[in-house]
Amino acid sequence: MSVNIIYPELKPWQRAGYDFIKDSPHKEKVLVIKSKRQVGKNFLANAILLNYCSYGLTNCLLEPTIPQARRAYYQMVKLLQGSNIIKSANASTLIIEFINGAEILYKSAGQQLAGFTISGVAIIDEVVYLPEDDIDTFLPTCDAQKANIVYISTPMFASGRFYEEFTNPEPNKLILDWNEWDTSEFLSKEKLEIYRKKLSPNKFKTEYLAQFITVDGLLFTNLNECTGTPSNQNKIFVGIDWATGSNGDYTSIVGMNEDREQVFIKRINNITPTQQVEWIADIISRYNVVKILAEKNSIGAVFIDMLQKKIKVRITNWTTTNQSKKDLVQYLQSCLENKTVTILNDDKQLDELRKYQAEVNIKTNSVSYNAASGNDDDVIALMLALWAVKSNLGTYNIS
Repeated sequence: MSVNIIYPELKPWQRAGYDFIKDSPHKEKVLVIKSKRQVGKNFLANAILLNYCSYGLTNCLLEPTIPQARRAYYQMVKLLQGSNIIKSANASTLIIEFINGAEILYKSAGQQLAGFTISGVAIIDEVVYLPEDDIDTFLPTCDAQKANIVYISTPMFASGRFYEEFTNPEPNKLILDWNEWDTSEFLSKEKLEIYRKKLSPNKFKTEYLAQFITVDGLLFTNLNECTGTPSNQNKIFVGIDWATGSNGDYTSIVGMNEDREQVFIKRINNITPTQQVEWIADIISRYNVVKILAEKNSIGAVFIDMLQKKIKVRITNWTTTNQSKKDLVQYLQSCLENKTVTILNDDKQLDELRKYQAEVNIKTNSVSYNAASGNDDDVIALMLALWAVKSNLGTYNIS
């Protein structure tokens, strides 16, 4: 059964990519698009997906997080409401099946990204926020049917998978920089000025000027200069960030000595709360731990009570508020800028640090801090360990 889809008119910058890939099933074409925010990349992704559904093929949209995948799924379901071309839409599996046998699978990092076959097109959205291991696991699903691949993202650093795809022309590949078009009808100078005031300079450059940056991170600096190994393990200060332990969410524990040198970072997921507590208690038993700072919010209070029963070191609770998080962030910023902290050369930790960001609420004149990649387990644990060292400085026992 054939399906005819009439889609709203595409803008010139969208049309350039759509025309390259629209009539080419099984050609192993690659489309790479560098885009600023709010100029229609999600609109184009939906148009490409629907075009390939008209061929009766299986297609996939890969997002960095489950909420993003779920949002894209519901957006498509809403878009096609009343069209009568959807056979089924499963909100649990995030799969839409069409009356002609076509499918759209909505996937995210941290999920099972193998064991299925893409026959139409695979769209990898916001590539810079996806772990490269997940991309490598996902890409072979396109091989058997020679599916086409679309990389579309705001840029970030002048390194990594998206930068490599954008800067390496190949046969059967089209690279588009949407900065070459006038997109001001969607993103005016006035709107740009609003975002410039809200975001850190590097965040503004990447997301709203669509420029690659070469500095260490969006918020934290001197990461490379502050990477090294600890000189001692005499006294260890521990920070713990709790997680449910499912999907891409990790419980992270960081140990730091009194010279602000990171001694260890360990993380775990997909185990029960009891197993998490046993695992952390075992780690603490291996070191001369003198202070523990653990996040209390949400599930933290229960975990802290369970852990305290298994160890002798007293746990200090940390309640995260906007102000307390600001204190943690600014202290780590200061230590990195002044190079008075040493962090381990751990890929996941460094990736989280590079992608950590600040955003200003102009109405309330407040700043919020969060992870652009969706995960900040290691950053929180690191900041808590560093704060545990700070809060211990200047305290003396006289006997």
